[in-house]
Amino acid sequence: MQAVRTAAVESLGEVILEGSYSRAASLAAYCQRLQEKFPMYWLFTSAEGVEPTNNHAERVQRRAVLWRRKSFGCASGAGCRFVERILTVDGTLRRQGRNALEFLSGSIAAHRLGAAGPRLCMG
Repeated sequence: MQAVRTAAVESLGEVILEGSYSRAASLAAYCQRLQEKFPMYWLFTSAEGVEPTNNHAERVQRRAVLWRRKSFGCASGAGCRFVERILTVDGTLRRQGRNALEFLSGSIAAHRLGAAGPRLCMG
């Protein structure tokens, strides 16, 4: 099976190489860009633990995409920074299995008391 996969990858590599010498400038440029990163596209076939998709990255970004769609984005630089930060905090706490509302409540309470707030990073 590995030999068949390797042969297919090599064949595709040859087609891309041929395309990089095309008279059509846009096709040649596209094939040259593909050729530069070609080994990375097939890393999942030879390296253990590398997924063939980017589903994990898409799942991580999903909340931000849904928020932006529902709220029509943000109107100011400060608003955009707030959203970036709050979504980062929420995502980090979710991955740690911690409650975001408790963290934010503790942060606000500590700020009002002039005390150190809870830590976002574990360790």
